[in-house]
Amino acid sequence: AAHRNGIRIMFDLAANHVHNEHAYWQEHFSCNDCTDDWFNAYALCKDANNWNDIPVSCWFAWYLPDLDFKNPDALHALVRNALTDVFKYDIDGYRVDAVKHVETAYLNHLVAGIERQVEHGSTSAADQFYLVGETFVGEWSNSCDNTANCAQWLIRKYVGPNLLDGQFDFPLYWQVLKTFARNEATMADLAAMVNQSAGYYGSGALMSGFLGNHDVPRFISHANGDIADQWGNGAKEQGWTNPPASPSSYVPYQKLQLAMTFLSSIGGVPLVYYGDEIGLPGAGDPDNRRMMRFDGSLSSFETTTQDYMRKVVSLRQRHEALRSSALTFLLSSDANVLVYGKSGSSEQAVVGLNRSSGSRTVTVSVSALGLSNGQVLTDALNGGTITVSGSSVTLTLPPYTGALYF
Repeated sequence: AAHRNGIRIMFDLAANHVHNEHAYWQEHFSCNDCTDDWFNAYALCKDANNWNDIPVSCWFAWYLPDLDFKNPDALHALVRNALTDVFKYDIDGYRVDAVKHVETAYLNHLVAGIERQVEHGSTSAADQFYLVGETFVGEWSNSCDNTANCAQWLIRKYVGPNLLDGQFDFPLYWQVLKTFARNEATMADLAAMVNQSAGYYGSGALMSGFLGNHDVPRFISHANGDIADQWGNGAKEQGWTNPPASPSSYVPYQKLQLAMTFLSSIGGVPLVYYGDEIGLPGAGDPDNRRMMRFDGSLSSFETTTQDYMRKVVSLRQRHEALRSSALTFLLSSDANVLVYGKSGSSEQAVVGLNRSSGSRTVTVSVSALGLSNGQVLTDALNGGTITVSGSSVTLTLPPYTGALYF
């Protein structure tokens, strides 16, 4: 049914561990001669510094035995399971869970199986199976030492031929959160990070930007000033003792819309974590996993935000320039305003973002986009036009507003 409606389906793939009631643990746990042992020795990730020191072999919890893919039988069994589900359910991709906790050999064998059995050598986009990984890391490092201490290196390590197609872009998430939700970084800082990361993960990488996921407090609650710091320290407890309510002001919703406009127009594959399309609030896990609310239960702010998100995603679908990775900053030195150009094979776009509480008017050169004097561009989000004059355009951006000119 999804495929008939042009929707592709991805499954979550947890290959790092099984539950201790799983048949694999019952049949292949540590034995006397250890020739049939599919699992790493017990060592909780939370103990000592095991998350970082032994990420591949540590256990997430006492009831989640950690698979050891140095055992070829375990490796091939788990790869075979993943491939079986591709055909059984006719799915189109996997979100690979906890990538840095799994032996790279698992990814190599999985990719080889997908290329051979699913894609059959086809380069058509319609035939491509999307593998996107989750490697939870911190902020972009300006002095990367190419070790696990460097967030972007740890992500890139698993992206490329015989590896993942892309990863969730955690360094970008932290920058977007600080810029749009918390006002702890400037638009110039955001532009600098985007410039630094351009091409870093490889020319074919399909990275996924996002505004939230199941491990971090909700974007809207950050934007409303309800979360103490960007890392969500204390937010788990807050979810039980003082869970954030929906904002009473429209401004946090505008910040959310502005951030989604950015993610939808810079390329890659943006992720919408359920509820972010309406501005669902929440503190730390599990408060960030509240039940979804629908039509009749939505406030006017939430309904307006949902309509906005639909429009932005629809524009991204219709305009190749927004999906393209070809990005040229036209104004990147301002604290509160960002303007950039996007180029597709047959169109150009000008994107303007104003995160300040006041209206801003800026004039930027568009010579790098090859636009002709007299050419008129229309804002597909809000209406209104701009005209190229002297190889420049002048944009007037209301408070907390984005514009997509084509």
